[in-house]
Amino acid sequence: LRTLDAVKALAEGIGWYDDLEYGRALASFRRAAEEDTRSPLAMAWVSRTAVLMRRQDEAREAADLAARLVNDQTPAGQRFFVNAVVAEAREEVDVARRAYAEAAAMFPDDPSWILELAALEERNALNAEAVVNYHNALAKRPTLVRPLLALCRLYSPSRLNEPANAKTFGERARDAYRGLRNAPGEAQALLCLANKLRIGGA
Repeated sequence: LRTLDAVKALAEGIGWYDDLEYGRALASFRRAAEEDTRSPLAMAWVSRTAVLMRRQDEAREAADLAARLVNDQTPAGQRFFVNAVVAEAREEVDVARRAYAEAAAMFPDDPSWILELAALEERNALNAEAVVNYHNALAKRPTLVRPLLALCRLYSPSRLNEPANAKTFGERARDAYRGLRNAPGEAQALLCLANKLRIGGA
């Protein structure tokens, strides 16, 4: 990104995205893309968020533009991310999975690529595969909190139906977010725990 305003807008968008506030995230990513019209990263985030909001036409349009903006000067990490986002927008999930797996292999000390792979698998109902990769990310960096919440969701009755694991990871996520004073994260953990209670007794 070439301007401070673009960097700020992108950072704000990622913050909203992590809080699951996708409407606000999309607005921030669009602003970043407007501030730097040559940034494939900003357009890739527009596409990623539009996919989650089920705005498929917008997701594909942003993905196509992001792909056209990639050039020889684009950093390797951004290229992997853009390639994966473009593939997901085109519903080529296996291609996206390979892009994230290649990035994870190139940057073995950075668990964020494993998290990206796991999140992609979670979005596409590859639940068992996502569980393995969230655990892999935790093995690399045990202090991560996001995988705890994801594992609670994946182990919930509506997914893999392993209520004991859902409770364990939901409580760990709740406590971790509470310690960080992250109210949105804590709320998501509590929602996951409440979902688990639907199959319980008194």
